[in-house]
Order: sequence, then structure tokens, then C-alpha cells
Amino acid sequence: MNQVKRELIANMRDNHRADDGCCEAVFYFSEDFVAFKGHFPGNSVVPGICLIQSVVVMLENFYKARFIVHKVTAAKFFAPVTACQEVFFQAVLCEQGSENFTVLVRISRQEQKIAQFELKMKTGE
Repeated sequence: MNQVKRELIANMRDNHRADDGCCEAVFYFSEDFVAFKGHFPGNSVVPGICLIQSVVVMLENFYKARFIVHKVTAAKFFAPVTACQEVFFQAVLCEQGSENFTVLVRISRQEQKIAQFELKMKTGE
């Protein structure tokens, strides 16, 4: 397991299924988050790939299975995530019942929309 994934796991909390079926979690990106070392030192911004990896970590923790992103079909970023911020993730699994499925993701901070993704994923070994 790489260091980014370890830190994401350590900084995730409140991973649960909401009443509407969404998988939800909160992530906190501290000043010493490993991805900040190379992503704009002095003006730390969470890389988009780390936001996507956060979705994988959240799903793996909740479903106790390995998830693999094999395609990002849509990604929109509305605001950056910087150091010392809590970010709320919601993911809905669609087209379930096959090996491949779509995951719709919304990321927000308080009432502000941060990003949304559509990911093609599958479970793996």
C-alpha cells in the first residue's frame, strides 16, 4: 500500500451509508499530507487524483472489497481543496450487478461544491 493511500485511510472518518443509499465519508487533509510536498509547495492544493483515490479508499473501507478505477468518464472541479480542510464525499454506485459499474461522486465543503466525478470501476483482487 502506498503512502498516499495509507494517509487517506488514516484521515477518513464517518464512513457510512446514508438513508438515500449513498456511501459517504469525511476526509481531512492536514498540512503534512504527503501529496502537498510536490503539489504547489507554499500553496498546497490536493491533486485531483488524490480526490479520486479518496473515493476508492472510501468504497473499499465500506464494502470491504478492492475497487479499481478503469476510466474517468467525467470530472469537473469547481474549487480547490487546500490544507487543513474537511471535505465531504458522497458516492452512488450505478449499474450494479455486473463486474463493471459506474460511480457518481459529489465532493463538497460545507455548502460549497468542490468537484463531481463519474468513474467506471470494477472490483478487483
